[in-house]
Amino acid sequence: MRAAAGERGGNPEIGCVLPGVLDGAGLDVELGVATKAIRPATLEWRWPDTLFRQLLPMLVDKGHLAGEVLDDFIAEWEERSRDPSTVFFSSPVLEVVGRRPGE
Repeated sequence: MRAAAGERGGNPEIGCVLPGVLDGAGLDVELGVATKAIRPATLEWRWPDTLFRQLLPMLVDKGHLAGEVLDDFIAEWEERSRDPSTVFFSSPVLEVVGRRPGE
């Protein structure tokens, strides 16, 4: 969270703020949550696999994650990646849609 917010200008809490901003602008607000459940044998597995292998070492380099934690995580991830019964649930993503009233 610190890496995304501090170094790239992102706001990991924007989903909690945006509904109020849209309400204040006079919009009707719709909220939803999206998540994926994927298995190792699918093409979708590439997304978390690539993300973990590229992002986590960068977090170690920047001091946000201990190297031992990364090593343990990657070992566990590789073991689960070989197990076809594994199911990975992606982080939930808040969907916020603002619409003009009556649309």
